[in-house]
Amino acid sequence: MPYKLLIADDERDITDMLASYFRRRGCDVLTAYGGEEAIALSARMDVALSMRLHALIFAAARGVPLVGVVYDPKVNAFLDCVDQDLYAPLEEITADRLSALLDAAEERTRDRAALAAKTARLVELERINREQAALLLEEGAP
Repeated sequence: MPYKLLIADDERDITDMLASYFRRRGCDVLTAYGGEEAIALSARMDVALSMRLHALIFAAARGVPLVGVVYDPKVNAFLDCVDQDLYAPLEEITADRLSALLDAAEERTRDRAALAAKTARLVELERINREQAALLLEEGAP
């Protein structure tokens, strides 16, 4: 299971506990405690693990396979939207469950074409949202 893993969360205790667990299992773990750190580190990872929506968005935009810990419906809604199905509710997370999800995500790193397609879908959704926002702003202008 050794791979590069980004664990991003603003809860330092949880982030550090997870980092320690996966380092003991031979993973090269980097931690991010905020959005800017997550953005900077996400492109260097094989897999991203987060319960925070923005960290998942940043990693998805860089084509990194995602593992989500769902604390709020917006997290699994985003993951479903970008066809990333490796997530579990916070209350169901165990070390074994996380390990299995991360191993499955690491397997996905081998299929670069599929990751590129998912990234392209995210970029297209962003383009559509930007256009819709511009239309709304134009309609509201005096």
